[in-house]
Amino acid sequence: MMRQVRSMWFTTKSVGTSIPGLCARDTLILDYAPIIAPVNTEYYDYEGEPVAPSGVETSRQYRFVKAPTSSLLNMSASLPSTSVWRGECRSLKDDEDDRGWFSAPDPETAVRGWLAFRVATAAVQAKPALVQPCETYRRAGQKLDCQATLAMLDDLGKLNGVALCPASAGKSCYKIDADNFWITVTSRESADGPTALDVESVKVEEYIVVT
Repeated sequence: MMRQVRSMWFTTKSVGTSIPGLCARDTLILDYAPIIAPVNTEYYDYEGEPVAPSGVETSRQYRFVKAPTSSLLNMSASLPSTSVWRGECRSLKDDEDDRGWFSAPDPETAVRGWLAFRVATAAVQAKPALVQPCETYRRAGQKLDCQATLAMLDDLGKLNGVALCPASAGKSCYKIDADNFWITVTSRESADGPTALDVESVKVEEYIVVT
């Protein structure tokens, strides 16, 4: 081989989480670097040089095999624990379909974030002024306002990530990455999951993917 290995990726098979309908997988990236440090430590071409592992990176992704509902947030502790080996996750062919896998800090945030997006979509349909300012986006030759854009993104297969964002006391904030949009939803905090009436603001931002 003339080209040296720079990194190797290993991904586990899908397993279940504590939440029914939500699966998880882990990715480990093993980075390599030249054994002998180059004279120029800022830039160098190490093709042909022997390499050794230089670092390890890990990440976890989630995927819904069933659309989540707010009832998942109130599961009784007396119920039997769900098995990580359940068939709904083990049957996923991860190497054939990468669509629908997304990042999140933990299973509960994954569920709450998606539910926040769903109720925000409903809230904006009823009250478009919740999105301020609202830009117009172009898709497939058509101009879409924020209502139409959110409706277009209401697809678990387009979900890339769910993250928490800063919020004041008594509020919750989630940033959802779907397709190539960021949707930031701020709402009143609710133990049972948000409703459309809890939503206070929605922000829709398109980002550019460089390939």
